[in-house]
Amino acid sequence: MDPPELKGSGPFKFEAEVEIKPEIGDIDFKGLKLKKTKYQVTDEELDIQLKMIQKNMAKREKINEDRPARMDDVVLVDYEGFKDGQPYEPTGKTENYVLKLGEGSIDKQFDEAIVGMQAGETRQVKVAFDPGHPNKQLAGKTIDFNVTLREIRKEVLPEINDEFARSVGERFDNLEDLKEQIRQNLQSGYDKRAEQEINEQVFSQLLAKADFEVPDTLVEMELEHIIKDAERSFQYHNMTFDQVGLTIEKLREKYRDTALKQVRRQLILDKIIRQEKLELSDEQLDKGFREMADTYNQPVDEIKSYYSSNQNGLDAFKHILLEKEAIKLIIDNSQVEEVEPELESEPATDTDQAGTDE
Repeated sequence: MDPPELKGSGPFKFEAEVEIKPEIGDIDFKGLKLKKTKYQVTDEELDIQLKMIQKNMAKREKINEDRPARMDDVVLVDYEGFKDGQPYEPTGKTENYVLKLGEGSIDKQFDEAIVGMQAGETRQVKVAFDPGHPNKQLAGKTIDFNVTLREIRKEVLPEINDEFARSVGERFDNLEDLKEQIRQNLQSGYDKRAEQEINEQVFSQLLAKADFEVPDTLVEMELEHIIKDAERSFQYHNMTFDQVGLTIEKLREKYRDTALKQVRRQLILDKIIRQEKLELSDEQLDKGFREMADTYNQPVDEIKSYYSSNQNGLDAFKHILLEKEAIKLIIDNSQVEEVEPELESEPATDTDQAGTDE
């Protein structure tokens, strides 16, 4: 607004510019040509996941032999770091710290200096941290550590058998049950990956058909959501943006194009929902509640109770379900060709594939 000077008499007139959602014409979404990759879990991937679980369940036992620490040993140490002869808070006095030599949990130089130490021995260790170290309080700095090796341990891996499977979780009666759960989880990850890829193709083609200007307000709102999600993720891992050299300004610059693309997708889906007069049935809403309950491992009645007292949240949830219905409608009216993966792929999910109870 740019209001004129207010006078004592006469009407007060002013001009205001208001952002509005763009008017999008009907979108021809039928007949898109899409490719769906047929990802399949391999026996090699299954073995990798089993070995990861085996490693996570390894016991660390004190060695009985009298020998110095070796690379790949698990050691128990006390340490304190000094900078310019003074205690340095980021490397403050720490007792009973467990690390595996060679993994560089503090720094590779730190590990290498411990190799050859005997239990009970104290050693001064100088570490010149790389300028690109993720901890900005250590990056480019030289720290003098006073290190005492308290104990040398070795990793003892459990044998992969039926007993191993039962120790992973009570619901596994034998090794085959565990393998099947891992396979299902891996395949679920691949299925989600294939779904994401085909959704990318859908929006890439639809965006080419519908060219429109996006209001800055909507982009800014989406950008704020992205940054808030990033903050929550960092807080969950007890980290801050400063520790990895990030600022709000850098994040805004990095993710602005992502926010713009997300808003375009939302506006296109909103148009198709209105264009096709899509509505959500009670059965579809109940299915959405059940899926959310499964995702968060909560009783479905608690999910329903939460939304019954949160109308804004319920409206947003319903719109998300309608967007999914719109995407399904688009894909159902497209030409989908199934293709083999172009390259051998890494496992689709993380280390804890079995969804263990413990």
